[in-house]
Amino acid sequence: MKVRNQRLKKSKTRYFYSDDENEILGETDDPCRTMINLFNAFSDNRNRKVFFDIDNPKKTIINKEKSLQYQEVENTKVYKYQGKVVNREDFIILLGCEET
Repeated sequence: MKVRNQRLKKSKTRYFYSDDENEILGETDDPCRTMINLFNAFSDNRNRKVFFDIDNPKKTIINKEKSLQYQEVENTKVYKYQGKVVNREDFIILLGCEET
């Protein structure tokens, strides 16, 4: 009798990234890694915004007002969660990262 290892499906988090030149809609199993990769890949772009729908992984439409957001407009960084401004540390915790 073979024993099969069943992989647990990680829940996918939908995200939306936009800047002056790009718009990306996707899903990820690791929002922290995705955030780092997006900002490394598009490091020269201005007016960046990213939205992670961390509370509703099953919905197909991202509610930008209720999502976890990062906005960088004219060198001003704003972190929001469910429409309220949060500090950077809370944003990192909600994203699932630990600051190194």
